[in-house]
Amino acid sequence: MRRFVGLLAVVIFVLAHPAWASEYTVDSDSTKIAAGAYGTGSDGAKSNIAAADSLLNATTIAQSGTVTLASANNLWRATSTITITQAITVPRQHGQPRGSYPTTWGSPGIELGDILATLGTKGIPRPIRPGGGGSSLCGGILQMFASGNVSIGAAVTATGTNTTSDGGGGGGLVVVVSAGTISGSGAIDVSAGAGHGTAAARGGAGSYSGEPGGHAGYGGSGGGASQGLAGGAGGAGFITGNAGGNSVNNQGGGGGSLDEVGEIGSADGATFGGDGGNGSSILALSVFDSFQSFLPRTVPAASADGVGVGGGTLGTGGTNGGGGGGGGQDAGTSGGHGGSAQTTNAVGSGGGGAAFGAANGGNGSAGSTALYTLSSKSVWAGLPGGQGGGGGGGAGSSGTPGNGAAAAAGVSAFVSGHGAGGGGAGAAGANGSGGNGGAGGAGGNGGGAAGLVVLIAPTVTYSGTVTGRLVIIEGNRAHHILKGLFYN
Repeated sequence: MRRFVGLLAVVIFVLAHPAWASEYTVDSDSTKIAAGAYGTGSDGAKSNIAAADSLLNATTIAQSGTVTLASANNLWRATSTITITQAITVPRQHGQPRGSYPTTWGSPGIELGDILATLGTKGIPRPIRPGGGGSSLCGGILQMFASGNVSIGAAVTATGTNTTSDGGGGGGLVVVVSAGTISGSGAIDVSAGAGHGTAAARGGAGSYSGEPGGHAGYGGSGGGASQGLAGGAGGAGFITGNAGGNSVNNQGGGGGSLDEVGEIGSADGATFGGDGGNGSSILALSVFDSFQSFLPRTVPAASADGVGVGGGTLGTGGTNGGGGGGGGQDAGTSGGHGGSAQTTNAVGSGGGGAAFGAANGGNGSAGSTALYTLSSKSVWAGLPGGQGGGGGGGAGSSGTPGNGAAAAAGVSAFVSGHGAGGGGAGAAGANGSGGNGGAGGAGGNGGGAAGLVVLIAPTVTYSGTVTGRLVIIEGNRAHHILKGLFYN
C-alpha cells in the first residue's frame, strides 16, 4: 500500500509539473530526455544546422548556410551560445483534425498559458486545422534555449498557408530563451495563410497568438424557378443563404434572401407568382453587429416585383434588398417576367423566376461587403470570407434565365503588418438554367490567425521585424519565469 501511495504521489507531482513530465516524453533518446533547460552539450559544438536537426543538445549552435528544417516541431538546447547567421525556414505542421467542430467557423487559438506550461518540450499544443481539414497548412514550431547569449542575425520563417477550397492555416511559434542576452535584427515571420480564393465556406485555423481563425463568409441566396421546377439552393456560409421558391402551375417562384426562403409560385392561388424572400431580420439592420463591432450600412430598397402582364398576379419583391418577385401567368397567356434583386447596396439575394412562355428570369444581386461576422476584434485574428452572390431566376419555356451575381471580396486586415490572414472572396451566384433557379454562391474561406514569437531573457536587445504577435519577458521577470518553468 505504501508503494502504491508513493507511486501515486510521483505521478501527481509529474502531472502538476509539465516541464518535468516532458523530460520523459519528448524523444526516444534518453540522453537528450534527461537534459535540463539548456541541455548537457552531449552533441558537442554544432557548427552548421542541418535539415534533420529537430532535437539538439549542443554546447554551441551556429550556421554556415541557409536551411529548411525537415521537422515541423524543433527543440534546440545549448550550454553556451546560439548564433543564427543564415535564414531558417520551419516547415508546416498538420494540426489537430477538426472532428465535430463546425467547418464554417474559425478554429480557436492557443492561449499563452498553455504554451508556457509546455515550454521546452515537444508537447506544445497543436492548432485545429482549417475548416476543409487540409494538412500541412499551419506554421511549425522552433524553440531555442541557450545558457549563453542568442543572436538572431538572419530571417526565421514559420508561416501558415492555404490549399484549394480551404481556410488559411495559422502562423507558427518561435521561442527564444537565454540566460544572457537575446540580440540581433533578423526578421521573424509567423504570419498566417489567407483564405483560399476558391470559395467553399471554410473557416480558418486559430494559432499561437491566442486568437481564432476567421469565419467563412455568408452564402448568397438562390433564384426562383419556372416551368414547375425547383428554385436554386442557398450558398453555404457562416450564415447560409436561403433557397429560391419552387414553381407550381407554371407560376414563377420568388428569389431567396439571407433572411427568408423565396415563396413558391402559386402559393397564394393558381395564378400567383411567388413573393421574394423579405429582408426581415439581418437585412433590416442599419447597423450590423459583427461580433460586437457595429458596422454602419445602408439598408437597400425593396427588390423588384415580377414584371409585365400575363393575367396572373405578379410576385412582390422582397423588402430590404430581398429576393426578386416571381412572374404570374393566367391560363393560356404568356406569363410575367421574374423581378431582379435590388442592385443598389446589394445583399446577395436571388432573382425571381418567370412564369410560362416567353418570360425571363430575374437577376440575382451581388454579395455585400458589409455583411460578415468577426471571430475576434484582435489584430491577430483571422479575417472572414466574403459573401456569395445571388442566383438568377429560372425562365419560361421560351424565355431567358436570369444572371447570377458577383460575390464580395474577402475581408482584409484592418491594421496591416500583424500577420493575420485575410479572408477569401465568395463565389458568384449561378445563372438560372432553363426553368431552374440558379444557386447562391458559397461564402469565402476565412483566413488563419497570426502566430507567436516569445523572447525570454534577462536582457533583450533584439530589434528585428516580427510579423505576428510578439511577447518579450525580460529583467527580473525573465529570472522568475525561467526558475518557475525549469527549476534552475
